[in-house]
Amino acid sequence: METTIAKAKAVRPHVEKMITLGKKGDLHSRRQALSFLMTDAAVTRLFDTVAPRYGDRNGGYLRIVRTGFQQGDGAEKAFIELLGAEKQLEVKRQKREDMKAKKRAELEKEMEDAKKEEPGAEAP
Repeated sequence: METTIAKAKAVRPHVEKMITLGKKGDLHSRRQALSFLMTDAAVTRLFDTVAPRYGDRNGGYLRIVRTGFQQGDGAEKAFIELLGAEKQLEVKRQKREDMKAKKRAELEKEMEDAKKEEPGAEAP
């Protein structure tokens, strides 16, 4: 997510507290997270998918990367990302590449079949 440096630094403690609550996993932590997040779907995703990713990590779940300056007022921009997302992004990227390769192979096969079926394609 891209935002200003000030907003990124302000949101960091809230995100890290929510992930810490998700790692605890007890009922009290779930209720505390629900009071902050206010939707059952967000709490369920926090406790089931996001928090288990950081089971062996003691804090420092966010990375803030400075990206440049905002046009207009010149505020410094930053990109916020959760650490550990690289693995999931790499898996998605690999799936996309596999699908592209599969489609490319199918198209090449169809083109070869079409060339064989053409009557003028015979060699003299």
